[in-house]
Amino acid sequence: MFGPPGTGKTTFAKGVASRLGWPFVELFPSRLAGDSPTGLASALREAFTLVAELDKVVVFIDEVEEIAGLRQPRTVTVAQGVTNEMLKLIPPFRERDERLLICATNSVRELDTAFLRHGRFDYVIPVGPPDDEARQAIWDRYLAAMPHAELDMAAIVGQCGLFTPADIEFAARRTAQLVFERVIFDRGEELIATADVLRGIAATRRTLTSEIVIPEEAGRGQAGMTWGFAVDGLVEGMGELPRWLCFPLVAAGWCERVPGSRTRPRDWPASPAPVGRP
Repeated sequence: MFGPPGTGKTTFAKGVASRLGWPFVELFPSRLAGDSPTGLASALREAFTLVAELDKVVVFIDEVEEIAGLRQPRTVTVAQGVTNEMLKLIPPFRERDERLLICATNSVRELDTAFLRHGRFDYVIPVGPPDDEARQAIWDRYLAAMPHAELDMAAIVGQCGLFTPADIEFAARRTAQLVFERVIFDRGEELIATADVLRGIAATRRTLTSEIVIPEEAGRGQAGMTWGFAVDGLVEGMGELPRWLCFPLVAAGWCERVPGSRTRPRDWPASPAPVGRP
């Protein structure tokens, strides 16, 4: 998975593990490097050996570019050795059923092209901002814990367009702080009103902007847009996808438009689409 910070990539991975009912193991590349005196490549090998003892497992690696970064030709570095080790560890991990490896990055362009080739991952999924329905569901979760009057949810959802889940969480906390200050210092109303939530939203800086996130096809509505993208030839014809799952590659500069409804990564070689695992 790839997309901006705060869009819920880790939460998504945890949700998959919860739905499957499998243990969730998160590996932190930065911690592995500090915990092993023999180096990051060796620490990775040891970690995957320990994970292999579990019958079922979802392994999640965030900021995977730290261990699968783009290798430079005709150079030998420690980082390239780490990438080589990671590339060798994935195929054996896939050999047994009831194992799932999920990796996430904020910048797919920093990943080595071999890391994304078919045979290592079945899906390359962009993760972007939630749509209206998803934003309201997130707000409902936070507002349920706060005493509030009747709220204009349409106004609240409309005011926080392009908010990531992390942005909404911050806005909810800021709303609670504003009301707390009103009650303590002004002896004011305890119930949260729509205006309070809108103030909390106004005090929150958006992670994303309209220059970064734009619909590829205008007039299709926010939910169920056809984005029509391809990542190194790995993702083809995905058709109707909810907007919260889509991060437009064109706007991010990761891809360029080609004739038709597809995009292609800049300067990436084409490769055939993978055959999905049964």
